[in-house]
Amino acid sequence: MKPLFLAVSTFGFAAVSLAVSAAHAAGKAPYVPPEKATPHGEAPHARSQLLSDVNGRRTYALILKSGDEVFTALSQFAREHQLRAAHFTAIGALRDVELGWYDLGRRAYKVNPVQGQVEALSVIGDVGMASGAPVVHAHVVVGAEDGTTRGGHLLHAVASPTLEVFVVEEPAELRKEHDQDSGLTLFEPAP
Repeated sequence: MKPLFLAVSTFGFAAVSLAVSAAHAAGKAPYVPPEKATPHGEAPHARSQLLSDVNGRRTYALILKSGDEVFTALSQFAREHQLRAAHFTAIGALRDVELGWYDLGRRAYKVNPVQGQVEALSVIGDVGMASGAPVVHAHVVVGAEDGTTRGGHLLHAVASPTLEVFVVEEPAELRKEHDQDSGLTLFEPAP
């Protein structure tokens, strides 16, 4: 397996985390604009392996271990493998989960923290190109000890003890562009 070296500045995460913590302490729901909903953390134990390469369509296993931040690992993997169009699924277990619900009126994600250890029942997402770089978009459904579920846009999560991701790279490019109406970066397929 190929090790992934991940060195990501946590300054942006610290600022967002402090704002989120302050909002929760004040009894207000914190909101994060899309441009601040970026990978924050480290994934020093993440490893990948190429499983198949058929006509330019590659399938990889990306395995995260305890302590690896999911959004960071996915984004770093996409950059290192120069993914231009891909999709992925994953299962495993997580902690320190922050889910986002996009409020179109505010043009920001409402941050919904999920406390404690949870099962990653479904992690799905895609990768496309925006401003010359791969951009990861992921949603997650998690299950609590009592069987209840919560889901939303992946803002932050830490593998605990593992997350098993299967990435399929397509032999094409999908572009993402900023959408003025929503404030989001959305797919803009080529004609």
